[in-house]
Amino acid sequence: MTANAYPWNISSRELEILMTPLMLQATDSDQLIATFCDCTWSFLCEPGDALAGLLTEALSSREALRLLLNQADPATMSARLAEVGYLDTAQSRFPQLLKTLAEGIERWSARLIQTEIIQALLIQARLGGRVLTAESQFWPNRISDLGWSAPRVLWLRGSAEALQFDRSVSIVGSRASSQYGQEVTHEIVHDLVNHEVTIVSGGAYGIDSAAHRAALASGGNTVAVMAGGLDRLYPVANTQLLNQVIEFGAVISEAAPGTAPTRWRFLQRNRLIAALADATLVVEAGWRSGSINTVNHALELQREVGAIPGSIMSQSSQGCHRLIRDNKAQLITGFNDILGLLGDSIPTASVSQKELGPLELRVLDAISFKTIELEEISRRAGLTSAETIMGIGSLQLLDLVESVGIRWRRPKRAS
Repeated sequence: MTANAYPWNISSRELEILMTPLMLQATDSDQLIATFCDCTWSFLCEPGDALAGLLTEALSSREALRLLLNQADPATMSARLAEVGYLDTAQSRFPQLLKTLAEGIERWSARLIQTEIIQALLIQARLGGRVLTAESQFWPNRISDLGWSAPRVLWLRGSAEALQFDRSVSIVGSRASSQYGQEVTHEIVHDLVNHEVTIVSGGAYGIDSAAHRAALASGGNTVAVMAGGLDRLYPVANTQLLNQVIEFGAVISEAAPGTAPTRWRFLQRNRLIAALADATLVVEAGWRSGSINTVNHALELQREVGAIPGSIMSQSSQGCHRLIRDNKAQLITGFNDILGLLGDSIPTASVSQKELGPLELRVLDAISFKTIELEEISRRAGLTSAETIMGIGSLQLLDLVESVGIRWRRPKRAS
């Protein structure tokens, strides 16, 4: 492949037709090319490729790609890093820099097939998906904490706004979850959603699925992170659930369409789950579990970690108990403990819910921070309209609910 064969053998009009459906806002031709090059690096690299991250940060994805297309040798790349003041940093991270660059060039060049990269972009467009880069207004800045190992692109299906959240908790756990684990997950997620906390998980069986379902059922925001391309929603049996997440939240991946979800990519996917959240909560996990891998990523990022205890007879709780014993996770026995993971940044109510009567408590449980009509409150609480009005009146006197026209919600200062 010649130096000019990629992507500059594509006309400006062809590039515009290819990339515009994937962009979230109008942009100029230079940004289209830059995003195209970012997508190319996403296709060339395995997740977490810090060497590619170094090159694209130091030189830009466009120039790094041009060097690769020109078949630049490691010495040439190293000299270019020196010119931009990155050589010492690169050698500190990669002591055998020339050897590491040679290996990287070999890996990337094997995937440098223009037709396949364009095909991945066309598939994403057919799915109604988008691409996000660090320059996008919708890029989740928490991801950038991964440094050179951060993705160059997030492939998105669903709402980009779903990635713009103030607070988030990753919930992970066993694929073979127990009834106890499912119930705990639903209760915790319901409370988190009522405090406008976004739920992040991996779309897998068990606890992941329970977390997404509970968030959707509570009218909350949820993000699922895939290990493969978004044309291969995995696991297949969760396709319906993941399509609901796409409809009401977002499903993302750093892997281009056509990429299979392999074991390595699952392990690397876990670092995104950890990075996207302010805290990670493990509900159930065996002694050896992918959830433990997510926890390790969270700890490396200096994120808070909590674990739910279970029966000492339960194998599916052994990983949680080990995390607590080894002081890698805080013991979580209730929602207030989760607030502690979030730095207690959500204020508590001046009146304890334990002091509320059963009528007021049922009404309050049915109301979140999103506005809701009286009829829907009655339906959720299982009360008559008269009972609901009575309950709302008491809660309003306690400043636990407020009216917005004919709708009701919890004040953000209340819990």
